[in-house]
Amino acid sequence: MKHVYGVPGAAILPFYDAVKELTKIESYIVRHEQTGAFMADGYSRATGEVGVCAATSGPGGTNFLTGLYGAWMDSIPMIAITGQQKIV
Repeated sequence: MKHVYGVPGAAILPFYDAVKELTKIESYIVRHEQTGAFMADGYSRATGEVGVCAATSGPGGTNFLTGLYGAWMDSIPMIAITGQQKIV
């Protein structure tokens, strides 16, 4: 994984912190989660590598659905990462 496309939010912030501090993965921040899914799809189509998108849980993950469905229907490899809410 060289790139991740998405929107940082409450539940996914630890993932973005790790990407920034521990890896050489480039993070591209988009204005809407759906855009992140479409960018990951386009990256996968253009490079032949797996596209990765990330968003917070709940509505962030739900906004991935159109992009994920398009990739799935065309058999495009893609990983969608969403945050997990910790209940204390």
